[in-house]
Amino acid sequence: MNQRQQSTQISSPSMSVKCTSRTSNNFMQQYKLGFKERIWYRMNDLLSRHTYIMMFLIAILGVHVVLWFCITVIENSFFAEDRFFMTNDSMSLFGCGAQYFPSVLALFIYCGFFCIECLCALLLLVRTDSDTWYIKKEALCLIPIQVLLGSLFLVTEFVEIFRILDHIVPSGTIMTTYTGIEIFVTIFLPICYAIYQDEKPKSEVYDTEMEMILNNKQAFESFLDHCRRSFCAEGLLFYKDLEKYKQCSSSTQRRDMALHIVQCYLVQGAPQELNIGNIETLREEILFVIHTNNHTVNKLPDHLFDRVKSVALTLKSKPQLILEAIQHNDLSSIDNPNLLKDREFIQKCVQLSGPSIRHFINQALDRETVLAAVKQDGHALAYFRQTDFHNDREVVSQAVQQNGRALEYASVKLRADKEIVLQAVRQDPSAIQYACHELQLDSDVFLASICPNVAHKYSNTNWNNNATWLFETLKHDREFSMDAVSRNGFSLEHASIDLKRKKEIVLAAVRNQPHALKYAVDDLKNDREVVLEAAQRDGTSLQYASTRLRSDKELILLTNILAFEYASNTLKNDKDFVLKILRKFGGAALQYVGYSLRSDKDVVLQAVSMADRHYRTLEHASKSLLKDRDVVLAAVKACGLALLCVSELWGHDKEIVLEAVKHDKLAFNYATKELKAEKDVVWAAMGSGLKGVQVLDKQEAVEIVRRYGRALDYLPDVYQNDHDVRSGHSWRICYG
Repeated sequence: MNQRQQSTQISSPSMSVKCTSRTSNNFMQQYKLGFKERIWYRMNDLLSRHTYIMMFLIAILGVHVVLWFCITVIENSFFAEDRFFMTNDSMSLFGCGAQYFPSVLALFIYCGFFCIECLCALLLLVRTDSDTWYIKKEALCLIPIQVLLGSLFLVTEFVEIFRILDHIVPSGTIMTTYTGIEIFVTIFLPICYAIYQDEKPKSEVYDTEMEMILNNKQAFESFLDHCRRSFCAEGLLFYKDLEKYKQCSSSTQRRDMALHIVQCYLVQGAPQELNIGNIETLREEILFVIHTNNHTVNKLPDHLFDRVKSVALTLKSKPQLILEAIQHNDLSSIDNPNLLKDREFIQKCVQLSGPSIRHFINQALDRETVLAAVKQDGHALAYFRQTDFHNDREVVSQAVQQNGRALEYASVKLRADKEIVLQAVRQDPSAIQYACHELQLDSDVFLASICPNVAHKYSNTNWNNNATWLFETLKHDREFSMDAVSRNGFSLEHASIDLKRKKEIVLAAVRNQPHALKYAVDDLKNDREVVLEAAQRDGTSLQYASTRLRSDKELILLTNILAFEYASNTLKNDKDFVLKILRKFGGAALQYVGYSLRSDKDVVLQAVSMADRHYRTLEHASKSLLKDRDVVLAAVKACGLALLCVSELWGHDKEIVLEAVKHDKLAFNYATKELKAEKDVVWAAMGSGLKGVQVLDKQEAVEIVRRYGRALDYLPDVYQNDHDVRSGHSWRICYG
């Protein structure tokens, strides 16, 4: 039951190599526990730690002693002549033995509660199919042990020495209370929760895995993004509107929503026309049902659009589309049962993305497929924690060689296998935290996490996992330093001055960790090759370069926008060079330009015209240029949301607002109230921008929805359920 989490920390005054254990927060994020599950998990995790168990036992001891003392004081004060509980005059002088009746009563209450709880916990263990915290084996052992210890305690009470001790501290009640609480918290509550989870009725039952994904908000947004990039988002939008149709409570609302769906998805040339072959036949059948149904008496059926849904959502049955989605790290929804059993298809999936094996976890996966998955991504081993594969030496070996941290998902046996652990820490030194405690203290494992390629040369010394001693002893060893900096660039800090002058060692360090450049000698901070190697990997490392290289135009143009932040002030105020930077890195670089050039109209125009999605580029211009109409107009043409930065100055200008809204409909929100009532501006914002509409008459609303059906979702609430707005346009399109 106790989750022992070890951590290894190897530190020195100026270096800290940390291997920390996985926290409960990471666990809850990784397995996406719900709010209630988080509470249960935190409570169980807290009360399972030895520190808290000891503190809890001491607290119970203190409470019982105080309680005993209070009872004695009350009896001495009010019932001195006719005692009810204590047989002697004073607890401190004569002990605290109780009279016969209270003793027997207390014994029956405590023992009865303890035995009933043990019996219930035992029955629950057998009853539940779910082992929420993997405690069955430990609990089955713990219950009989507790019963045995309880019986042993009762026997010892007949021994004189124990009876005398019990007069000093009422250990019987303390131990019985503690063991009862322990079983209640560590066994009874978790098992009850597991049974509750088993028996809890499912709130939603989905026909396909596709529907399950679409009803998950985060999954839906990811999948919708992929579909938009693939120009096929209409199927998902149809599904969402279909859900709205089913949720309509009144028959009139349901009829209007049905007509809206027909108009948007089943009419040729509609904004979101579904790409299905028999669209005309389906439309006529659905319209026939709509118009022959007496909506004043009966609601339209839920299954009205089932045939359309089955066609619209089956595009995921095509293997090539699924493979493409997996390759782009998007969600794949598979509703073709034949594909789930196709071994060749599964092999292709896991070769593209190892974690995609989760889609096939319920199938009878062969060892070869599992090996292919962990070779592609070692973290795929996480999906086999409840199978024998996490105890398969070859599978785990391949997983940790691809990703050392996959050791976390190996069985306890293999996390105690030195060869497996060595493979893991050679791939990722932080994997040492998942090894068993003995191997975390092993000298070979320690060396492998720091200098894996030359560890054998130094294994004859027991370093006691002391990184400070290791680096201090071997700081002049060229081979050790080269291997260490290739593993962790910051190890360069502990190399000798002579080795810090070696260009090949410094190059190896900055290739691993660009910021290791700060530990190089000044000569190498002035070396163009070394600085370029670091800055191309992380532009911010240019801050450690010499002044000469931070003024090197050619070098900075070969790096990235982050390097420009640390360029010399001379370059930041060089107009010709800044214009080159803006053309290469985009308008976002304006934030690093010298203040004098932020007032230069040519520079700012170049920046805002290349802002693209960086709508805040405009706010880095000088205040005087924010009032320049040409600059603002160029900015909103490149990125409509740039209006946000100057809404107070230009939100009233119709030309600028129209230009902004044309490029990004959300810019409508930053126009003035007066412009939000202008018909031209409203028409330009048709779509999501209409969320900000302030004034709009009914006739305009009907006209907008007639021309652009999807706009209905974004109109003010007053028009959302208006019969004319919702249905007038549908009749015209369906029959006009």
